[in-house]
Amino acid sequence: IDLSCLLDTNWVQPSAWLTATVPSRAPTPPNDDADFDARVREAVDRLPAKQAHALWLVDVCRASYTQGALETGTSPDRFARRVHAARSNIRRTLP
Repeated sequence: IDLSCLLDTNWVQPSAWLTATVPSRAPTPPNDDADFDARVREAVDRLPAKQAHALWLVDVCRASYTQGALETGTSPDRFARRVHAARSNIRRTLP
């Protein structure tokens, strides 16, 4: 895994990131993209640390679930559940 992505402090690019993260129920961003961006950032900030880390590894670092599991010291199944839970939490938070 190229972990240089962990240095990116401005990693949330809501329009592209949200489409990749919650494609089945992604809301249409309102005209005020700044407001939408803020709501996505707030949703991500409220994630439990393990979920946020898993989502970061998959969506930002482009790690596979196997690579993410190795990085976090867990099984690929548990890692996949963390990513799924993070995406579900974000879906519930956004309108």
